Amino acid sequence: MTRIQPDKRLVIANLRTGDELKGLIKADGWNQFHVIARGNVLTHILNGHLMSEAVMMTRRNRAMGGLIGFQMHMGAPMKSGSSETSG
Repeated sequence: MTRIQPDKRLVIANLRTGDELKGLIKADGWNQFHVIARGNVLTHILNGHLMSEAVMMTRRNRAMGGLIGFQMHMGAPMKSGSSETSG
C-alpha cells in the first residue's frame, strides 16, 4: 500500500511478501482481475485478494477521469505493424 506524495512515495504497509503475492497468481489458468479507481485511490484485487492500493496525494499528473487499458498475455511480446502469425 503506497501513498504518493508530491516529493516521494511512502509505503504505508506491505500486504504480503513478494513470493506470497506471486503465489496468488494462477500461472496455468484464468485469473480474475478487479480494478477500482475511485477518486485518488487505485485498488487492484487479483483472485479475490488485495494486491495493491495506491493513494495519490498530489494533484500534479493526476487525472480524476479518463480511460484505462490493459494488455496482458503469455508468450512472446506482441509487436505492432506485423501481419505475421505463428501456428
